[in-house]
Amino acid sequence: MRKLLVFLTLFVYLILTSITSYAEESQDDLLQQQMIMQDKLITLRDITQCQVVYYNFSLYFAVANTIAKDFKINEKNREPLLKIYENSKDKYNQFREISKELMKESTEIGIPWNIIQQTEFIGQRMATDQLSALSNSLFEDPTYGDVFFDSLIAISNQCDNLLK
Repeated sequence: MRKLLVFLTLFVYLILTSITSYAEESQDDLLQQQMIMQDKLITLRDITQCQVVYYNFSLYFAVANTIAKDFKINEKNREPLLKIYENSKDKYNQFREISKELMKESTEIGIPWNIIQQTEFIGQRMATDQLSALSNSLFEDPTYGDVFFDSLIAISNQCDNLLK
Protein backbone atom coordinates (compact mmCIF):
# COMPACT_ATOMS: atom_id res chain seq x y z
CA MET A 1 0.00 0.00 0.00
CA ARG A 2 2.83 2.36 0.85
CA LYS A 3 4.49 1.68 -2.51
CA LEU A 4 1.20 2.42 -4.26
CA LEU A 5 0.85 5.70 -2.37
CA VAL A 6 4.44 6.71 -3.25
CA PHE A 7 3.83 5.70 -6.87
CA LEU A 8 0.57 7.72 -7.07
CA THR A 9 2.24 10.74 -5.45
CA LEU A 10 5.12 10.53 -7.92
CA PHE A 11 2.69 10.03 -10.80
CA VAL A 12 0.57 13.06 -9.83
CA TYR A 13 3.75 15.13 -9.39
CA LEU A 14 4.94 14.19 -12.90
CA ILE A 15 1.56 15.05 -14.41
CA LEU A 16 1.44 18.44 -12.66
CA THR A 17 5.03 19.16 -13.66
CA SER A 18 4.36 18.35 -17.30
CA ILE A 19 1.16 20.43 -17.31
CA THR A 20 3.02 23.40 -15.80
CA SER A 21 5.85 22.98 -18.28
CA TYR A 22 3.40 22.78 -21.19
CA ALA A 23 1.55 25.89 -19.96
CA GLU A 24 4.83 27.83 -19.74
CA GLU A 25 5.81 26.76 -23.27
CA SER A 26 2.36 27.67 -24.57
CA GLN A 27 2.58 31.05 -22.90
CA ASP A 28 6.02 31.66 -24.41
CA ASP A 29 4.72 30.65 -27.84
CA LEU A 30 1.71 32.94 -27.45
CA LEU A 31 3.92 35.85 -26.39
CA GLN A 32 6.25 35.24 -29.32
CA GLN A 33 3.27 35.10 -31.71
CA GLN A 34 1.93 38.38 -30.32
CA MET A 35 5.34 40.02 -30.77
CA ILE A 36 5.43 38.86 -34.39
CA MET A 37 1.94 40.28 -34.95
CA GLN A 38 2.88 43.58 -33.32
CA ASP A 39 6.06 43.88 -35.40
CA LYS A 40 4.10 43.13 -38.57
CA LEU A 41 1.55 45.85 -37.77
CA ILE A 42 4.22 48.43 -36.93
CA THR A 43 5.98 47.68 -40.21
CA LEU A 44 2.68 47.97 -42.09
CA ARG A 45 2.02 51.34 -40.45
CA ASP A 46 5.48 52.63 -41.36
CA ILE A 47 5.30 51.32 -44.93
CA THR A 48 1.89 52.97 -45.36
CA GLN A 49 3.31 56.28 -44.13
CA CYS A 50 6.07 56.06 -46.71
CA GLN A 51 3.57 55.21 -49.40
CA VAL A 52 1.69 58.44 -48.65
CA VAL A 53 4.92 60.46 -48.50
CA TYR A 54 6.10 59.27 -51.91
CA TYR A 55 2.63 59.70 -53.40
CA ASN A 56 2.71 63.34 -52.33
CA PHE A 57 6.32 63.74 -53.45
CA SER A 58 5.27 62.52 -56.90
CA LEU A 59 2.44 65.03 -57.01
CA TYR A 60 4.64 67.92 -55.86
CA PHE A 61 7.16 67.32 -58.62
CA ALA A 62 4.50 66.69 -61.28
CA VAL A 63 2.94 70.04 -60.39
CA ALA A 64 6.36 71.72 -60.27
CA ASN A 65 7.10 70.41 -63.76
CA THR A 66 3.75 71.65 -65.06
CA ILE A 67 4.32 75.10 -63.57
CA ALA A 68 7.85 75.21 -65.00
CA LYS A 69 6.47 74.24 -68.41
CA ASP A 70 3.79 76.95 -68.18
CA PHE A 71 6.53 79.48 -67.42
CA LYS A 72 8.27 78.36 -70.61
CA ILE A 73 11.23 76.76 -68.85
CA ASN A 74 12.87 74.50 -71.40
CA GLU A 75 12.62 70.74 -71.18
CA LYS A 76 16.30 70.26 -70.40
CA ASN A 77 16.00 72.39 -67.27
CA ARG A 78 12.85 70.50 -66.25
CA GLU A 79 14.54 67.09 -66.51
CA PRO A 80 15.51 66.93 -62.81
CA LEU A 81 11.89 67.53 -61.85
CA LEU A 82 10.76 64.68 -64.09
CA LYS A 83 13.48 62.36 -62.76
CA ILE A 84 12.45 63.04 -59.17
CA TYR A 85 8.81 62.55 -60.15
CA GLU A 86 9.60 59.15 -61.75
CA ASN A 87 11.81 58.09 -58.84
CA SER A 88 9.12 59.06 -56.33
CA LYS A 89 6.46 57.24 -58.30
CA ASP A 90 8.65 54.11 -58.44
CA LYS A 91 9.22 54.21 -54.69
CA TYR A 92 5.51 54.72 -54.09
CA ASN A 93 4.85 51.57 -56.13
CA GLN A 94 7.53 49.66 -54.20
CA PHE A 95 5.96 50.63 -50.90
CA ARG A 96 2.51 49.75 -52.22
CA GLU A 97 3.70 46.25 -53.16
CA ILE A 98 5.37 45.78 -49.78
CA SER A 99 2.16 46.94 -48.12
CA LYS A 100 0.09 44.41 -50.05
CA GLU A 101 2.50 41.63 -49.07
CA LEU A 102 2.45 42.68 -45.41
CA MET A 103 -1.34 42.71 -45.42
CA LYS A 104 -1.39 39.20 -46.88
CA GLU A 105 1.18 37.95 -44.35
CA SER A 106 -0.75 39.60 -41.52
CA THR A 107 -3.96 37.79 -42.39
CA GLU A 108 -2.04 34.52 -42.70
CA ILE A 109 -0.72 34.80 -39.15
CA GLY A 110 -4.20 35.49 -37.81
CA ILE A 111 -4.45 39.25 -37.50
CA PRO A 112 -8.10 40.27 -38.03
CA TRP A 113 -8.74 42.22 -41.23
CA ASN A 114 -10.28 45.19 -39.42
CA ILE A 115 -7.09 45.57 -37.32
CA ILE A 116 -5.00 45.50 -40.51
CA GLN A 117 -7.20 48.18 -42.07
CA GLN A 118 -7.05 50.32 -38.92
CA THR A 119 -3.27 50.04 -38.89
CA GLU A 120 -3.12 51.12 -42.52
CA PHE A 121 -5.44 54.05 -41.76
CA ILE A 122 -3.25 55.11 -38.82
CA GLY A 123 -0.18 55.11 -41.08
CA GLN A 124 -2.02 57.20 -43.67
CA ARG A 125 -3.24 59.58 -41.00
CA MET A 126 0.20 60.00 -39.43
CA ALA A 127 1.77 60.84 -42.80
CA THR A 128 -1.07 63.17 -43.74
CA ASP A 129 -0.82 65.01 -40.42
CA GLN A 130 2.94 65.38 -40.82
CA LEU A 131 2.67 66.67 -44.39
CA SER A 132 -0.21 68.99 -43.43
CA ALA A 133 1.81 70.50 -40.60
CA LEU A 134 4.71 71.14 -42.97
CA SER A 135 2.38 72.60 -45.61
CA ASN A 136 0.64 74.85 -43.09
CA SER A 137 3.98 76.23 -41.96
CA LEU A 138 4.91 76.94 -45.57
CA PHE A 139 1.53 78.58 -46.16
CA GLU A 140 2.02 80.85 -43.15
CA ASP A 141 5.58 81.74 -44.06
CA PRO A 142 6.74 81.30 -47.68
CA THR A 143 10.37 81.61 -46.54
CA TYR A 144 9.84 78.25 -44.84
CA GLY A 145 10.33 76.57 -48.24
CA ASP A 146 13.87 75.39 -47.51
CA VAL A 147 12.85 73.87 -44.17
CA PHE A 148 9.80 72.32 -45.84
CA PHE A 149 11.89 70.71 -48.55
CA ASP A 150 14.65 69.61 -46.14
CA SER A 151 12.00 68.03 -43.91
CA LEU A 152 10.55 66.13 -46.87
CA ILE A 153 14.03 64.90 -47.78
CA ALA A 154 14.60 63.72 -44.18
CA ILE A 155 11.28 61.87 -44.17
CA SER A 156 12.03 60.25 -47.52
CA ASN A 157 15.48 59.20 -46.27
CA GLN A 158 13.82 57.44 -43.31
CA CYS A 159 11.52 55.71 -45.77
CA ASP A 160 14.40 54.70 -48.01
CA ASN A 161 16.01 52.99 -45.02
CA LEU A 162 12.95 50.72 -44.82
CA LEU A 163 13.67 49.49 -48.34
CA LYS A 164 17.18 48.35 -47.43
